[in-house]
Amino acid sequence: MDRDPLTGLPDRHTFFRRLESQIKCCGQFGDLMGVVVVNLRQFRDINREYGYQVGDTLLQEAANRIREALRQSDTVARLGADEFALLLPGMVNPGHAQLAAHKIERALSEPFLIDGLRLRLRSYAGIALFPQHAANAQQLMQAVDRALIEARETVTSCEFFGEHLDVAKPSLLALENDLQDAIERNELRLYLQPQIDMDRSRVAGFECLSRWHHPERGEIPPDQFIALAEQTGQIEALTLWSLKAALHHLKMLQHLQPQLTMSVNLSAAILHHPDIVDLVQQALAVWNTAPGSLVLEVTEGAMMQQPDRGLEVLRRLQALGVGLSIDDFGTGYSSLAYLKRLPVHELKIDKSFVVDLDRSEEDERIVRTIISLAHNFGMRVVAEGVENQAILEQLANLGCDLAQGRHIAMAMRVDDAAAWLSRPAEQAGIAQVTPSIARHS
Repeated sequence: MDRDPLTGLPDRHTFFRRLESQIKCCGQFGDLMGVVVVNLRQFRDINREYGYQVGDTLLQEAANRIREALRQSDTVARLGADEFALLLPGMVNPGHAQLAAHKIERALSEPFLIDGLRLRLRSYAGIALFPQHAANAQQLMQAVDRALIEARETVTSCEFFGEHLDVAKPSLLALENDLQDAIERNELRLYLQPQIDMDRSRVAGFECLSRWHHPERGEIPPDQFIALAEQTGQIEALTLWSLKAALHHLKMLQHLQPQLTMSVNLSAAILHHPDIVDLVQQALAVWNTAPGSLVLEVTEGAMMQQPDRGLEVLRRLQALGVGLSIDDFGTGYSSLAYLKRLPVHELKIDKSFVVDLDRSEEDERIVRTIISLAHNFGMRVVAEGVENQAILEQLANLGCDLAQGRHIAMAMRVDDAAAWLSRPAEQAGIAQVTPSIARHS
């Protein structure tokens, strides 16, 4: 039997040999068999933050916990860097596979003590059954892969393969290759959503949003391909593409309005990437862009994953002169003590507090508090999710600085954004609110 040199578990080849052997036995005796593939969430971040020696020790201990959680008749193998596969023969009912997945999730969630560090692992799993979901080993593993994608995207602990996944979800490997091609061939697109300056009643800038129209599968949701890029190590290439494309579009639009800014989202994985500052610097140099024209948005959740590392990166980005914004503010867990240390100039109120602002007194109190808090820290405030004129006027009365949302304008292609800028009469959101918000003109 071939074993993985790090964990001592059976390796990929051994697992597939056992899988094919068990399928033959099941075919003869009509037994039910389950296959579970378990992935560790954001394991790459642990390697980057604490080094590969800590990561290797963590994998060894995780392998031991998984093995101890299973029956002697079960097989656990290491398929890849942070991926384990379970072979569960002789099951009485499908619930046994789900029970095994939940036992492993609980086992991995208990703290690991390694070199004085207290680390936790979060996992997700895909489950498929033989003979219900497949006729052979290859089909069974494809079914597990689709269930695994579903678990990752829905942020659930485990997902069974179902008929709704059969056609709707491409395999992880196929999407990974297609995404790499799309980045290299410049097949992704950026859409731009305007942000208006509420004091001056004009467009202040745009937020750019990545889109991927797959030639065969249609629109791939951004959260799906961004998560895929994080998992497969393509997030650096995707971020560099986004930055360069955003600054290219900004250069074009600044011919119409020189003071425009461009906001770009940074995912949690790229925020903690060792080369992120160099990537930003490279993109600015390519388009000879003034650093202050670029605003980088990071979420509270991304910051709080590794607070000290996140703070260091933000300070280095601030030193470049770029703008920094905390996105989805109000949905995370950052404290005031931590917030006052952040070198950011902008808070972006999560749209969940804005969409019902004209009907909810509680949301109004939250938004009013965030605006007051930000202004006391010397930050400006952006509200997203502006759905109607009443919300826009209410934000103005509360002292909000910038706003964006469908009432002002939908996200649009760069050519449409240029046309929109060139025709003030079409900028309904700005024109209609002018009487209410021109406080200093």
